[in-house]
Parts: sequence; C-alpha cells; structure tokens
Amino acid sequence: MRTQQAMRSAGRYAWYVAALLTATQVVSYIDRFLPSLLIESIKGDLGLSDLQVGLLLGPAFGLFYVFVGVPIGWLADRRSRRAILATGISLWCAMTVSAGLTRSFLPLFLTRMGVGLGEASVAPCSVSLISDYFPRERLGTAISIYTMGTYLGVGLAQIIGGAVIALVSGEEM
Repeated sequence: MRTQQAMRSAGRYAWYVAALLTATQVVSYIDRFLPSLLIESIKGDLGLSDLQVGLLLGPAFGLFYVFVGVPIGWLADRRSRRAILATGISLWCAMTVSAGLTRSFLPLFLTRMGVGLGEASVAPCSVSLISDYFPRERLGTAISIYTMGTYLGVGLAQIIGGAVIALVSGEEM
C-alpha cells in the first residue's frame, strides 16, 4: 500500500505532466492559427494566388493532420508515447522553422504538411499519457484542463499574434 507522501508526490507529478501537455497543446494551436493572421503578408511576399492560400490554410495542414492522426494513435497504443510525442514535436518545430525560410508555394505547402504530421502526435499521445497518470475519479478534470489548451492557444494566437503584427507593421492597436 502506498504511503500518503508517495501518493501526494505522484499526484503533483501527474499535474505537472498534465500542465506540460496542456502547454504543448496551447503552443500547437498558436502555431496552427498564427499563419492565418499573416496570410496577406505571406500571399504578397510569395506572390500566391487565392487558391494557393486556400490550399495552405486547409488541405496542407488539415487533411494531412486528419489522415495521420489515426495511425499515430494506433502507434501510440503499441510503442513509447513519449518517444512518439518527442519525435512529433521535433518534426513540427523543424517544419515551422523551415516554413519561415521558404520562398515559394510548394516548399511552404510541404512544410505545412510536415507541421500537420508533427502536431498529429500531440492529442493521441497526450490523452493516453494523462490517462496513465490520473485515477479514474480525476481523469475527467485532467483531460478537461488539457483540452482547455486548444482554446487558450486559439485565443492567444489571435490576441498576441494580432498585437505583434500591429507592432511590427507600425499600426496603432
């Protein structure tokens, strides 16, 4: 039987894991929505058509994210979720940096696909890991806090992203 001290320590670590995974979710949604705020600049800088913009904001990320999410979830059931998540985050970050360095449509499209692939690892691995760290009677709260990261990320992308764009472009807020 576990001591009270060990149970409290395990509980703190579980909340630490949940907070870390929630922060990952927040950042993934900021990364997902920030390009939509920059699309006019990107469109002008790269000379993109409306169709190309639509492909970048929709299928490049979204379809790839959807189609690889289930296989990644299947893999997370059978392999190390931490390793899958670390690989996914590394890929997503590398693709985000690469997207900032592209100078034409096709490389940008491919990097957005890579971002979708990397970010597709976050939800299945995170929910599974949180389920390991929390007892059934606290799991709903922990998962709710994790999913709250989605809306925090979208909101922060809009608020902070808009403020930074206004600041950089010299507009008044």
